[in-house]
Amino acid sequence: TAEMFNMNPLFIVDVREIKMCSIRAFDIEDISQFPEEEEVLLPAGVLFQVLDVEEDAKTKSWIIHLQL
Repeated sequence: TAEMFNMNPLFIVDVREIKMCSIRAFDIEDISQFPEEEEVLLPAGVLFQVLDVEEDAKTKSWIIHLQL
């Protein structure tokens, strides 16, 4: 049910292969409030492959691993 996804999920996106495709990611680490998170900005409409979905038992939140 939808209630099980009510927590804030953490999305971990593997962008290491981005140089092999035409997608351009913009590094926003310098302007981020959380530079340690190594954030990038991706264009709208980018498709991801879901690699894994797991629940963090401590925080009761979902961790979703994605790849471009």
